[in-house]
Amino acid sequence: RTTIQNWLAAGYYQAWHCEAASHVGRAPSPHGENRICNNDALHAAASGGTFPVGSAAVKEIFNSDELTAYAVSRKMTEGAGGDRWYWYEGGPEKIYANSEGAGNCTKCHLQAAHDFVFTVVP
Repeated sequence: RTTIQNWLAAGYYQAWHCEAASHVGRAPSPHGENRICNNDALHAAASGGTFPVGSAAVKEIFNSDELTAYAVSRKMTEGAGGDRWYWYEGGPEKIYANSEGAGNCTKCHLQAAHDFVFTVVP
């Protein structure tokens, strides 16, 4: 297991601002059924501009009721651009992204209205 996989398995992010339940993915998400959690830094900066360093989100990805994978984003450096974010997507069997500026992630998240983040949990 990678460090991020161990951190996710420990469930620390579940104390963040999380959606109450999983739901069908919102367009243009390719992730399917999911539930999103935001840390305090991302949650507090929801009004606009770029997010502060340390802002983070975790998306739990489900197949029916089974949690099968995660998508994680964390702002690593100040400024605008997908290369300012660390991206992780994967599960126990396969990792699709695990780096700053991961191309598959930034290409989609470029469409977000606010600094590569689609969903800020109310």
